Amino acid sequence: AMADFWEYIPGTVSIPEQTSLLDLNAIQVYANPGMGYINVKYRPDLIGHTGTKFMIMDIMGRELASCMLKKGENELNILSSKWCNGIYFYQVLDSNKILAKGKFAINN
Repeated sequence: AMADFWEYIPGTVSIPEQTSLLDLNAIQVYANPGMGYINVKYRPDLIGHTGTKFMIMDIMGRELASCMLKKGENELNILSSKWCNGIYFYQVLDSNKILAKGKFAINN
């Protein structure tokens, strides 16, 4: 659920760069300055049986982009040329269960 993503934990001051139920190499997300897209690389075993969704949100939690990760593939590009510079968040979901989440910066 969305509430899990914004959970407040006393004593913490920052959001970890990435958390994953698998491991930190399961997915990598980075923006390419000046190129206008975000590159997402993921391990094929990240994809669940029911279909796995990759979602990007702005700092207010609004969904900006989402797509299903395809079996047999391990990379996708998401157009971001119209997005403002700043911090963005991503989640990888399978049946609404968060498999991985993290953040990245756009600085065009």
